[in-house]
Amino acid sequence: MPKLSPEEKERRKQERNQRRWLETHKIFNDITYKVCTNCSEWFEMNDENFYINKSNSLDGYHPYCKQCSSKKAKKWCDDNPEITKAAKRKYNKSPKGRPKLAANAQRQRENGDYYKWRRENKEYLYEWRRKRDMNKKHEISATEWESCKKYFNDCCAYCGITEEQARDDQGQNLHKEHVNHRGANDLSNCIPSCRICNSSKWAKDFDEFYNKDNLNFTAGRLHKIRKWLTEDYLLYKE
Repeated sequence: MPKLSPEEKERRKQERNQRRWLETHKIFNDITYKVCTNCSEWFEMNDENFYINKSNSLDGYHPYCKQCSSKKAKKWCDDNPEITKAAKRKYNKSPKGRPKLAANAQRQRENGDYYKWRRENKEYLYEWRRKRDMNKKHEISATEWESCKKYFNDCCAYCGITEEQARDDQGQNLHKEHVNHRGANDLSNCIPSCRICNSSKWAKDFDEFYNKDNLNFTAGRLHKIRKWLTEDYLLYKE
């Protein structure tokens, strides 16, 4: 079979696109309509009925209408709960997601949903507090803690904010952070962390929390944390 020239390939591509366009679009009273390839209903082709899809060179819109796209997305989320939760956590930590999360929490307080949830989930909250308190109690002397902070230059080991900045911006000193949420309570499992990083990590595994997807990640800080946890803490343990 003879090899097609670039011009011939382009011509055939345009012909295919033209056929596809005629199959899925129509013009009536100077208004362009597009068929949803999922429900086969016709809608006026605009942002109200279709999501924008820049990768679609045919018309720049998604082939499904918004209603079908939402149903498909919801089904995928229901079928993949763990991936969905991880994606939500990542979004909620992002500069775009944090304000929305805070605004949603404020709405829940104002309309009473937050307090209703607390009343209906007392056992869950009790168990959550018990585990949190169990893991928050460090058996570290004042000297060990000062040595730990000094090792990290009196900064949050995760993001690098100084303790002075943490007091000014967050209203708290650096926290004694359990790197392994259910690990030891001594110096072998402790690094300094600001309030925001401490809250963001919570019960996550270290590798899940502090990786290239973390906005504050640097290879240098990762190396220093690992070196402290594996060997250098022994130099300061009493």
